[in-house]
Amino acid sequence: MKRILAYLFDKKNEVVVTSIILMFVTQIGNAFNYFFQFAMVRLLPVKAWAEFGSLLSFLLIVAASSSVILSVVCKYVSQFKANNEDVKIKVFVLNSAKTVIAFSLTVCIAIFISRGFIAGYLNMSDTRPIVILSFIIFFSFLYPVFFGAAQGLQKFFYIGITSLIPSFLKFSTGILLVYLGFGLVGALGGYLMASFFMVIIPAIPMFAYFKKKGDVCEKHTKEILKYILPVALATQTFAVINYIDVFMVKHYLIKEEAGLYAALTVLGRIILFFPGPVGIVLFPKVAEAYTLKKDTTHLLAKGLLVTFLICFPGVVIFYFFPELMIKILCGAKYIYGANLLIYFGLAMLFYALTTIMMMYNLACHHTKFIYTFVVGAVLQVCLIGVFHETAGQVIKIVLLNGFLLLMINLLIVFYPFKKIRGENQSE
Repeated sequence: MKRILAYLFDKKNEVVVTSIILMFVTQIGNAFNYFFQFAMVRLLPVKAWAEFGSLLSFLLIVAASSSVILSVVCKYVSQFKANNEDVKIKVFVLNSAKTVIAFSLTVCIAIFISRGFIAGYLNMSDTRPIVILSFIIFFSFLYPVFFGAAQGLQKFFYIGITSLIPSFLKFSTGILLVYLGFGLVGALGGYLMASFFMVIIPAIPMFAYFKKKGDVCEKHTKEILKYILPVALATQTFAVINYIDVFMVKHYLIKEEAGLYAALTVLGRIILFFPGPVGIVLFPKVAEAYTLKKDTTHLLAKGLLVTFLICFPGVVIFYFFPELMIKILCGAKYIYGANLLIYFGLAMLFYALTTIMMMYNLACHHTKFIYTFVVGAVLQVCLIGVFHETAGQVIKIVLLNGFLLLMINLLIVFYPFKKIRGENQSE
């Protein structure tokens, strides 16, 4: 145990120390996000809460694709930083922002024009929430450009503040507006304010680069497209793996079982969000080391170890205190499913570790892992389509799929490295 602690907290080990600090700040922000959700459940009428949930689901689907922008910007800014190419950083970020603004405006206008159709599809009589949502989506596409740049520049202070301040503003403003009688519009108003500041705050460290003199005509369109396609495919397939179970459960299971599954999902995914800061720290460091042709596997090993140490206590709590956790966070009516919480917690632990594997592979331009995600997504859909009698069956399918994904991806990365090292030692 002493050796592990010495390994983790070595002064030269920036990945671990920075991850812990960033995790602390980020989890405070996540806490405000969860408090906001719980507050909206209690403050909004049932119909308004249902509409709010439908609109947020749409937003999360869009957000999955916007994360590709973040990965691409972070990747290339990391490379430029490693080579001290400040002007390239400026030009790349500005060009990315212009492209994303044009695209997001198009999406925003399309949603505005379709607001009546969308409201009708969701059985909503008021189109104002759709209009507000279109602006939120606009900022959701623009935010990854500057957040990815801050991540690539390793400006972790601004990354932490971006995770904290907007979440607090969403919590406080949203509750205030709903309390004042603005209902669903007020709840989305809190989201809109948060999304605005999520663009402004990470853009601050870029101002110093925008002042740099010089211009670069070099374009990276083909290279970016070559990189963005696997990133997009990986992100979308992993989003399917993470969220398709919720949609299929709502289709197949009876109301009581579907409600139980949703409750367990809210609790279990707390574990999935814990290691987010580890990936944020790991990605640029791996990208920089890979650009400089240095060994990167030790960074992955540290990232996986930190993620496990962060997430495993949550699994232990789910094992020993499932009834208490469900009663406090979800309500006593779901206590009968307490025995299933540990299985979902383990599944989310596997997915959390797989997320770190995905970030590492993307930073190193590795693409073989994407095939495992595609197969995993298809496997999960097929198994749930066949075995869906109870919430327990579906959770065990998710657990099995998560375990297989993690094991296969570990083999893909570490087995060739171990084999090469063995051959070098024998020589």
